[in-house]
Amino acid sequence: MHSVATLLLAGLVAIAGLSACSSDDGVSPVSTLPDRISSPVLRFPVDGDERAPTTVALAWEKADNVRSYDVEWTVALPGAETGSAVRVSTDGLSHVIADLAPGARVHWKVRSVNVAGESPWSQERSFVALTAPKTVDTPTQLLPENGRMGLDRFAEIRWTPVANALSYEILVTIDADMRLFQADVEGLQEPALNLTQLIYTYPYWWKVRALGPSGYSEWSPVWIFTVRNAPDGGS
Repeated sequence: MHSVATLLLAGLVAIAGLSACSSDDGVSPVSTLPDRISSPVLRFPVDGDERAPTTVALAWEKADNVRSYDVEWTVALPGAETGSAVRVSTDGLSHVIADLAPGARVHWKVRSVNVAGESPWSQERSFVALTAPKTVDTPTQLLPENGRMGLDRFAEIRWTPVANALSYEILVTIDADMRLFQADVEGLQEPALNLTQLIYTYPYWWKVRALGPSGYSEWSPVWIFTVRNAPDGGS
């Protein structure tokens, strides 16, 4: 009896194993991983810059399929050995290092991160911090005009270009306190953003700032526009 029970149990286990390894159509399921990610392309400061700002914005280009970025740098003071590496994680396209000592040499690199893991590190760059930091001007908003009503479900948002800007960040929300995000976009290379699929009757608040060699400008004033009512029978 024990041997019969053992055989029955073994058969059931085998059937269960076949079922777990097969899909409904008899083809074994194939697990898929997110797309491979590439190393970011570094933008600023340029490699070998001997007069970078002492408060400096490290900036790189957006890589596809990325959740966040790791930034790592070391600092060597004049006449001293290189310090320990510092690493931070960010979901933006820049990181500001503040109050470097004049003459400090910085080596830095960036890698991309997603659920599948990390990319290889970018090529390392170095610069010497020697120039006093200088902020860039705040962008001036252009479109849609502040208080504009009756827009369709898309909006072209524009502002004036800023001299020496590396990129722009725009924040669009559906509340006056700027907490309920519709869009929070960094690394914009052009002074414009097109929004689509906006919600009928909703008001939207927005502001923008520029990223310069020494960090971000002040935010622009908060402007508001409103999307028109839905057409009859529409949604």
